[in-house]
Amino acid sequence: MPLNPDSASSCDRPYIASEGELRGAPQLLRVDQFYDQDMRHTLMDASVGSSVTFSPRPDWNNVNEVLTAAGAVSETTVVERPYDASEGLESLISSSDQSAGLVGYAAARPVTYTYSVQCLNDQQNDYRLVFDTWSEAEFGILDCELRLDAKAQWAAQATYDSYCQAS
Repeated sequence: MPLNPDSASSCDRPYIASEGELRGAPQLLRVDQFYDQDMRHTLMDASVGSSVTFSPRPDWNNVNEVLTAAGAVSETTVVERPYDASEGLESLISSSDQSAGLVGYAAARPVTYTYSVQCLNDQQNDYRLVFDTWSEAEFGILDCELRLDAKAQWAAQATYDSYCQAS
C-alpha cells in the first residue's frame, strides 16, 4: 500500500485487535520434473505473495506504523511481499539426486489474518485490516517410479497424482 508523506492524516496511537485467522487448503506452488543431474523443467510455478488491505481505505501517512502494531498482536510480520516457494525447493534440490523420473514440489497454505484498527485521533471510525499470506511450507522430491505411501502428506499426494500418474 503506497504511503503519501504529504498527507496530513495519520493514525495516532493505533489500537489493533485480532479478529482471528482463516487457514485455507494447502496449494501446490511449484513443481519441477528432472531429466538428469542439473537438467529439469519447471512444470508449474505459481506467483503468490502477501497482501494488505484496509476497509475503508485510509489515507494515513503512517501505514507502516499501523502494520508494525498489527504485527505485535500477530504470529507473523504484517508486510506485503512475494512468497518465494522456490527458495526452499532449490535448497532441497541442491542436496539431492536429480535423476530422471524424479519430481520436486513446493506447497504452502494460504492464511488470512483479520484485525480491527482504531486510531486515538479518529475514534469515530473503525477500520478493518486484512492480511493475506502463506504458511506451513512443504517441500519434497518424489520418485514417480515408486508407489507413494498411503500416509503421505497432502502435497506429496497431490504432486504424485497430478504429475507422476499423468506421465
